[in-house]
Amino acid sequence: MNLKCLAVSAFFALTFGGSYCTETSAVAEQVKQNAVYLTEAVENGRDYEIAPTKGTVSYSTAISSGEPNTFLQAYFNCLKTNMGENYKGSCGYVALGMLLSYYDTFLNDDIIPEQYDVVSFGSETDMIARHNSPGIYNDIITASDCAVYNKTNVYDLSASEYFNFISKQVNYSLHAKLISIGETAGNYNYKSDKNPAGTTHSDRESTLISYLRWAGFSANDFSIVGKERSSVGILTSSDDVKKFVKSYIDKGYPVLVGLENTDTGARHACIAYSYDDNDVYLNMGWSGGNEHVPVSLRYNRYNSAFIIDWKLAHEHTNNYAVRKSSIDGMPSTKFYCYDDSHIVTSGHRHQFTNRYKQYNSSMHTAYCLCGQHINEYHSFNVKVPVVMSTSKLCEHCGYYVPGGGGSEIV
Repeated sequence: MNLKCLAVSAFFALTFGGSYCTETSAVAEQVKQNAVYLTEAVENGRDYEIAPTKGTVSYSTAISSGEPNTFLQAYFNCLKTNMGENYKGSCGYVALGMLLSYYDTFLNDDIIPEQYDVVSFGSETDMIARHNSPGIYNDIITASDCAVYNKTNVYDLSASEYFNFISKQVNYSLHAKLISIGETAGNYNYKSDKNPAGTTHSDRESTLISYLRWAGFSANDFSIVGKERSSVGILTSSDDVKKFVKSYIDKGYPVLVGLENTDTGARHACIAYSYDDNDVYLNMGWSGGNEHVPVSLRYNRYNSAFIIDWKLAHEHTNNYAVRKSSIDGMPSTKFYCYDDSHIVTSGHRHQFTNRYKQYNSSMHTAYCLCGQHINEYHSFNVKVPVVMSTSKLCEHCGYYVPGGGGSEIV
């Protein structure tokens, strides 16, 4: 649902600013305008760490007093289950889905089509208090699903069997859609039954670009800004990537990071969204837990990072739902945009009196506060003090027709 906002919210003015950032301080810094990729050699291994068995391990820590209190922090700290399920090394695709769902909730509801949306339901309009961020379908594969292939669990599935299951979910699972896009581009490793869906930094970028083009966005709507650790040429270190991550969190961006533990060989892609004097904090993309994990608890090297730099104005979204008792015939469930709990974006009685825009000589467009609109006939009830008494002026949109058969004025 595409509901136009009447003005860009104060939050986005603060969070995203009025200009779009590019980094020019080092040759190694890559500003990727859509399909322009790295020319520098980088350490670009595949990230593939899978989630621990549900409920067995939690690395999450409490939010510290030194962290900022923002929508960015609130969203990812409350994003617990509405994400893709990390199987077969698909952490990069899970992270892409999380990145997109953040912007679909806070920027523009067309970033993820409604068929993939999972709405956050609660009894109150305080999105932080409900601790349940909206997102996308959690595509768990059950034992009965695996039994079709005579296997007991998803980890026993071959690369081909797993992708066969994924391909059947592309119409309702964004995680599956993203994996399918990667597979089409040759980024799915059928030779690895353990981690066929592992991705590199460039794999994730190219998948993101292909998805956004599929979703109807053009090169003028976004750019991708990123940094990778390099091993040759002008050295970009792990600390350089970490500084990049922190600088963009400061600007209000969630950052998709590629991390590594050089002692264990573990590699992972996830979302960095907050930091304090001690550490950077991650939502690991492991549904059901681990929404606030210090990087240093599991990893000791930053390999890569990127952000999406949007050039879109904010539009009200409908990803937060509030269940209330039916009053005076009103629906019991209403949908709200995060930025104003008084602006109901669905499930309410529209009042098309908020603003008007001229449409043609017979009609204007009337808007409800939520952004929905209708076309209605002009209301020529205003007398115009001009020489010709037959002059007409619409009292709503200002459409003016001069008297005496003159030309209409729009």
